[in-house]
Amino acid sequence: MDKELYEILADGEALYLLGGEPPSAEAATNNNALYHLASYEWARAVIRSLGPTNLRVLDVACGSGYGTARLAQLACVRSVIGVDISERQLQYARQRHPGPRVSFLHGDATNLQEVVPAKSVEVVVSFQTFEHLLDPAAFLTGVHASLTKQGAFLLATPTHEQTVCLVPGNPYHVAEHSEESIQRLLSFFFERVRLFDEVPCKGVFDIIRERTRGHADIPRGNFALATRPRRRLKTEDILRFRGDALLSIWGEDIKRRQRAAIESRRQRHFLTTCYQFLELEAGFHPPEVPHVWTMAEARFAFVAPSPGATASFTMAPAPLDISADHPVTVDITLPDGAVTRRVFTDRRPQTVSFPCQEGRNPIQLTTDRTWVPAEHSDSSDIRSLGLRLSEFRITDGNSCSSDLHLDGDSIVQQTP
Repeated sequence: MDKELYEILADGEALYLLGGEPPSAEAATNNNALYHLASYEWARAVIRSLGPTNLRVLDVACGSGYGTARLAQLACVRSVIGVDISERQLQYARQRHPGPRVSFLHGDATNLQEVVPAKSVEVVVSFQTFEHLLDPAAFLTGVHASLTKQGAFLLATPTHEQTVCLVPGNPYHVAEHSEESIQRLLSFFFERVRLFDEVPCKGVFDIIRERTRGHADIPRGNFALATRPRRRLKTEDILRFRGDALLSIWGEDIKRRQRAAIESRRQRHFLTTCYQFLELEAGFHPPEVPHVWTMAEARFAFVAPSPGATASFTMAPAPLDISADHPVTVDITLPDGAVTRRVFTDRRPQTVSFPCQEGRNPIQLTTDRTWVPAEHSDSSDIRSLGLRLSEFRITDGNSCSSDLHLDGDSIVQQTP
């Protein structure tokens, strides 16, 4: 067989077909290959235990079709349909595994309704598919629709204590789910869900243990069996669940990444209370820009080297539509409690200077203009920001320092 022609497209993601009908444990080169073999051997055992004969089976993301053909060998199976998005693999599957009880169709796992008629199969299997899907609830919607009343769904996918999105160690995996996430997703569509802590049919790993004298690790279970499809699911309920599932899977990951980015940028800022974190319900936050204040009110503080020092900083408005008719007004509450007002009718910067007090010096800024949507301005940014602060300086006699660093919610001078 031409390995280069027929290898699995995502290298390392599935079993190379090295010969045999079906491929054997002796032909496997790694635990991942054996994992696939164990999955289909487990599926055969489950399908035999279901009781009824003349079963119709759907193998979603069937790849090169070796597992599809293996399931079709069961006496209780009438037919097996293999579905995959890769025409290249389907071409090989049709050539390698022809038979009256096996057929292969081109289709997307997240849109099975266009490929498989409703309530047309008794069993659906899908192994090493879930972790590649942006919208697993869409996939389960199609699985649920394709099953008959007493149908069963068999799943195998990597799991973790917490869902991991955009897996660093595997660029092909979109999200590897937690067992809790798998349970929640399956339980919406099925009345009974069972997760397995150990790999079923793990005897196929014996060959690896023999090669490595018993030191090979067997993967975690990562298997699930779901039965009794729920029959009173309304379309609007499914759509709502899909939306909630996407937020659950991706929302926390996006928040975590944004928080990390903002915290990293904050290390270069002296403003610490002027940032909003992502709230998906309220929309996306505008991009961060160094020393830019985007809220209607902000506070910061600094520690002066002596009570005789003078502090200053520069303010410049960002909106492009600023004019005498559309000014930006800023009220500045100084450390001594005095309030000074600056009115901007153009984008030229203004400098604010004031005497320092001993110890901590708080500053509060309040403006009547923050940001406006980009569609109402000529800015190429997502948001046109309200006020830019820069050039913070403390002058003490003949010395002038702008080398400041963040310390909690205060700015202090860098220690020489």
